[in-house]
Amino acid sequence: MAVPASERGAYYRTPPQDGRKPLWHEVLVGFEIGHHFTRSVLLKESIPRGDGSAVIVVPGFLSNDWHTAPLRDRLRKNNYDSRSSGIWAANLNPERYEDGLVEEIDYSFAKTHKRVHLLGHSLGGIMVRAAAARRPEKVKTATTLGSLLFGEPEDIIAPAVLKAAEWWIPILRDRNRLEKRKQEISQSLSRRGVRVTSIFTRRDGVVDWRYCKDPNPENDNIEVTCTHMGLIFNGEVDGHLGKILSLPQLGEIIEHPVSRAA
Repeated sequence: MAVPASERGAYYRTPPQDGRKPLWHEVLVGFEIGHHFTRSVLLKESIPRGDGSAVIVVPGFLSNDWHTAPLRDRLRKNNYDSRSSGIWAANLNPERYEDGLVEEIDYSFAKTHKRVHLLGHSLGGIMVRAAAARRPEKVKTATTLGSLLFGEPEDIIAPAVLKAAEWWIPILRDRNRLEKRKQEISQSLSRRGVRVTSIFTRRDGVVDWRYCKDPNPENDNIEVTCTHMGLIFNGEVDGHLGKILSLPQLGEIIEHPVSRAA
């Protein structure tokens, strides 16, 4: 049973209308992948060069590190130490992989002697937020791409996707564990030195985009134009990531802040 809006708190009330495109809309990702290569060439000159710090990229539900390889390759070419999450099969049980993700944060921090950037697509973004809460002193940024940050799954996710997710992901069948996870990812990371950004798209056919906007006013929200699956290949996303990753540590002077979505 869904939790009544009145019990979710001021930041976490359910929006009143449906904000999700039909699932078939995701087939447009094929066109977006083709367009991406041209767009990336146009943007690359304006994307700030990296400082060699590590960026750990986490895939979404049913996906794996092969899916995020193009994004990691682009980050590597931009002078970042882009790293995989260690999820080489399908990402079916996020709790199973989170200890490994935290270990990767520890390793990358020790290797580079710099705070680590975390980037997660969809379900991977939820894992990123949870991992950052466990190692805030070693994380510089936590960025989510089309990741649900609050609300009830049955209100937000495309029915066909939700049915598969409930079959494979144990936490979705345990209301108490699910509520605990919501509390974990809603922690105020910015107060612990972690810059938090949520990138979302209104063309999302998998989840309701309004639940991908972080309701915490301390964090940033950025809107782009693509499908849910296309967030990994979108040149507009690349441009925003370049700016986010190049911003100074929270608490330092910020000369070029990331603009918030209206």
